Amino acid sequence: ASRPRKMEDGQFYMSPEYMAIKARTSLVMKRTAKREAQLWELDDRHKKRIIDAEYRLSEYFDYQWESTDRGAARWAGDIMKYYRKLKDKEISEGDQVPGINEEVPPVAADPDNVVAAQCWRKWHPEKVIEAKLDDTYDLAMDFEERLGDPEEAPRAAARLLVGVNIDGLEPADAKLLPFAAAWAEMNVGLFSDAQEEVGEELVDEFWDRFSGDGDPEDPEVVRKVAKMAVKSQRDPRTPPHFKAAGLAWKSKNQLVCKKELQQVKDDILDEDATKAFAARKLESEVAEKESIMKLRARARLVRRQAGGQKENDAVSALKDDLRKEAKEDAATLREFKKIHADDIIEILKWRIATHELLRDEAKEVYDHESNDKVYLVVLKKVRPSDAEEMLKEQKAEHDHKVDCSFAALSAENALIAMMNRDVDYQQEADDVVTDDEFEKEEVVFAVAEVAGPAPADGSRPSSRRSFRGDGEDAYGGGGGREALAKRKSTEEMAAKEQQRLETEEAIRQSLDTFDAP
Repeated sequence: ASRPRKMEDGQFYMSPEYMAIKARTSLVMKRTAKREAQLWELDDRHKKRIIDAEYRLSEYFDYQWESTDRGAARWAGDIMKYYRKLKDKEISEGDQVPGINEEVPPVAADPDNVVAAQCWRKWHPEKVIEAKLDDTYDLAMDFEERLGDPEEAPRAAARLLVGVNIDGLEPADAKLLPFAAAWAEMNVGLFSDAQEEVGEELVDEFWDRFSGDGDPEDPEVVRKVAKMAVKSQRDPRTPPHFKAAGLAWKSKNQLVCKKELQQVKDDILDEDATKAFAARKLESEVAEKESIMKLRARARLVRRQAGGQKENDAVSALKDDLRKEAKEDAATLREFKKIHADDIIEILKWRIATHELLRDEAKEVYDHESNDKVYLVVLKKVRPSDAEEMLKEQKAEHDHKVDCSFAALSAENALIAMMNRDVDYQQEADDVVTDDEFEKEEVVFAVAEVAGPAPADGSRPSSRRSFRGDGEDAYGGGGGREALAKRKSTEEMAAKEQQRLETEEAIRQSLDTFDAP
């Protein structure tokens, strides 16, 4: 195939039609720019230019990749699959993804390739479908070959796709999942028939795992297994294979599981409260560690100032010791924060998963209550005056239920949002202050105003960026510097400012020869 005409022309990649097409998949373009591009593209006067540009990009992509071993269809599919994972922030640029060719990430990192791949798929739907069917068929055949017995394929696929290994109540082999999914897609009827058989197997395997060889007629043993089945559906730490088997057992023993539901809920809420306390304690430990390191930094500045202004061997040795101590403190604090942040994130993720389940349940209740119209109905053989009174009472009760269910839903949404915010906060890398930063204004303030002990409530220290609103100052009150000035006398503010300036000048003079590496 000959190379499409003028594809080397750089002006094309700066044209409005190309930028409009590129806006569809851009991960960096601002929302307003994307909207403008969309409006430009929708204009009837520009449709022919858009079509010509799409065709041009499609032909160029075909020219690039159709002659390769994998063909244009598979390259386009992998590029768009990788792009979607980048868009959803499931991966970072350059990461390898199972099931996607290792040569794809660097190609998909180029936005122009993503644009061309999207256009190629739009202009060649039949080739996209053909390639997908070919790949699915090949994977399905490979699945049967791996098993060695085609008759075993329905049962194996049904177990693997619910997260359970082919034999035994163990995690499914992740490498077999794409093959099992392809086989199920090509054999829907056989797969559906095997699901009931697999469900019975999982019921027996779950009982064997958690009954401890107990008597099926023993109520205590049954209650124990029922509690584990209910917990498997509500505890976010439950592995997929236990969750699938627990759901099968719970579905077949709904009555006894329903009796254990409230106890499991209470246990998980108690654990949630314990984890919340643990997270606050970890944050308090970080705050205390930062306070200690600030005091040590202040002590180093004082020791340096006491060493005098003249440069001699003693002063040089002192500077070397202080620099070494500062680096060690910085490394210690950085590692301390990293370890605690990882622990806090793990706790928060468990709590988020737990409260997402509670939120979904609260939403179901709210949707049911808000859509329930039973309160509008009264018995037929009731006097009009009594019917009116009954309707008022029913309406009041209905409104109360709706309000309560909405309040529960809002509370869960707010708590989840707060914990997601805390996860983002913990994932941010803190800049640990070292000697070369001790001359900065932040540390001068820290020296002038000696930091007190860590807050008892575990609140984060001011050295890390907080999530206070714009209207909240460092003392927890409303307003900024003006509001704080109103709460303090003019004399106090003036004296404090003067003391700060004097301290800053003294420290700068003492550190004018103290150059960190």
